[in-house]
Amino acid sequence: MNEKKGCLGGDLEVIVLDKNGKEIHRMKKRMDSFTNKAAWFFFICTFGSDHVTGCGHKNTDGNTDEFDWADLVETHGCGAEGDDTIGIVVGRSDTPFDVNDYNLYDKIPHGDGDNQLHYGAGNQVELGNTYAIWERTFDNNGSVDITVKEIGFIVAYEAPAGTLHKYLFARDVISPVTVPAGGRLIVRYKWEVQ
Repeated sequence: MNEKKGCLGGDLEVIVLDKNGKEIHRMKKRMDSFTNKAAWFFFICTFGSDHVTGCGHKNTDGNTDEFDWADLVETHGCGAEGDDTIGIVVGRSDTPFDVNDYNLYDKIPHGDGDNQLHYGAGNQVELGNTYAIWERTFDNNGSVDITVKEIGFIVAYEAPAGTLHKYLFARDVISPVTVPAGGRLIVRYKWEVQ
């Protein structure tokens, strides 16, 4: 078997718990959803940012940011509790993935009412030599079930200091998953160099 080496890849795992904490659904699939923003970032990290300005790609607002990559201070990829603009995010759309996607098509907002999910704090739960695993929980504190069809991963660059530029690095369209009222959705992304 001819196996690719030195490529970026990963897995996506989705777990649903009912209101009593019992697991009612689990799905794991291979990722095939990195956007052009992720490719650009890994190009910069590999070959350096000297004299590179802008990225020519849309941020999550649909605008093209221009900044000097040499001013990059820090990247953020976890997302604080209640922040539905950074880290793992979920939505309702089953629009097919496109490498130029810059945000989810129908993101489910943070909140505790109907048709909202309570975004827990994102965490990097494991870091190895060739991989990293991120996890986030989403609680349905409303009175109606919510169906999730798309999952994304948004990374924020801080450059210059204090200014955040947010980019969608991955977007996966999945078979519909229902999070019952009172239930919890757990999403894990594992990125690895293969």
